Amino acid sequence: MVLLSQYPIITDEVRTFQKFLWKDMPNVTLPVNPETGEAWYNEEELEIFRLSSKSHWDVPVKVGNEVIHVLASHPTPPVFDGKEDRNGLRNHDEIRFWWDYVDPNASDYIYDDHGQKGGLGKNKRFVIMGDLNASPDEGNGTGNPMAKLFASEYINGNLTPISVGGVENAPNNQFAATHTADWKMRADYVIPSTFGIQVEQTAVFWPSKSDTNYHLVGPGLQSSDHRLVWSDITLSKQATDDTK
Repeated sequence: MVLLSQYPIITDEVRTFQKFLWKDMPNVTLPVNPETGEAWYNEEELEIFRLSSKSHWDVPVKVGNEVIHVLASHPTPPVFDGKEDRNGLRNHDEIRFWWDYVDPNASDYIYDDHGQKGGLGKNKRFVIMGDLNASPDEGNGTGNPMAKLFASEYINGNLTPISVGGVENAPNNQFAATHTADWKMRADYVIPSTFGIQVEQTAVFWPSKSDTNYHLVGPGLQSSDHRLVWSDITLSKQATDDTK
C-alpha cells in the first residue's frame, strides 16, 4: 500500500491499525472447523492473529484550511480458503472495521498501533479508499459487507463510478459498467463521507477499445488487472444533499 498526495499529510496524526487483533472486535464471527465444530484458530493463535491482512490507515490530509481523512486498506480476498470460510469472514470484518470506525457510537473498542483508543470522531471528512475485494452485487463475499458499508448514515455510497471499458469486458453482465477489475467485478472504491464532501463527478478509468488511451489498460502488458477509480469533490461545511 502507498498513498501519494499533492497536499500535505499531517504525519504526526496518522493512525495505523496493523496490530489490532481480530478477536477484539465485538460480536465477531470467527471461523470454525465444519467437520468438528471447533474453533478454526486456537486461543494461542487468536492472541496474535491480526484483523488486517495488510493494514488499515487513517491518514489526515490538509487541503487548504480543511482536513480529509484518507481511510485506506486492502482486505484479503474472500476466497482461496475452505468451508470454514476464514478468508470470507476476515474480509467481512476488515471492511466492517471502517463502518465502526466512522460511527462515534460503535468505535470505542478500536485501538491503534500506539495504543490510542477510539474511532474517527464526529463531523470529520473522510474518504474510504482501496481494493476492498468485495462487491455489493456479485462475487463470493460473506455477508455482503459492502451493502452494509453503504447503509451507514456516515458514508455516501449513492454515486457509483462506471466505465465503457467495463461493459466491453463483460457485455452480458448487468453490473459490468461498475466493474473495476478485468476479472469482472467491482472491487475498488473511493467512498466519501456524508459530512462535508460533495461529489462532483466520479468514474472508473477504463477507456473503450476505440479510445486512444486504451493502450494504458490493455491488451497485452498492463499496468494492473485493476482499474483506477477517481472522484472530483468539493469541500463543504455541511453534510451533502444526498446523505442517506
